[in-house]
Amino acid sequence: MLVKEFKKGVNLSFGRGSFDDWAVIVQHPTFPKFPTDEWYFKKLTKFALYSSPSEVYDQFVEIYELTTKEVDEKVFNTISGIAKRYPYPLEFDLVFCILYMGMIAEENKEGAILGKKIKRLGVYQTLIEGLGATKAAHYSRGQSADYLLQVCKFRGF
Repeated sequence: MLVKEFKKGVNLSFGRGSFDDWAVIVQHPTFPKFPTDEWYFKKLTKFALYSSPSEVYDQFVEIYELTTKEVDEKVFNTISGIAKRYPYPLEFDLVFCILYMGMIAEENKEGAILGKKIKRLGVYQTLIEGLGATKAAHYSRGQSADYLLQVCKFRGF
């Protein structure tokens, strides 16, 4: 299902992935078809070079707080507005839209206890704690939902 169409033939959609029908699918000449947490956490680190890690995190939180189970065009517009502040606005717009859609997917994932909090934890660990994109992307693997909820609570969300 096509969700967002960008200039230059770049599109985002939800489709069948390994687990469910909520995989974020990217049509872009150089971006991965199925972007991973590690991939966009690395992109966020790059964006932090143009402002600061805390500013990029705060921008993520703004989108996080607007995220529900439903796609909302207003959120895409908010992301596009933020993107204009960066030297590569299309890249920022696309990456943040992918992350937004990833949070929608988490909110809709059957049996998911953490929902979008799992993305916030990874973004926080990457940008605020400096854990690194790879470690942050794999941090939750093998951890119980109860433990991860406590980790999130400890960090204030």
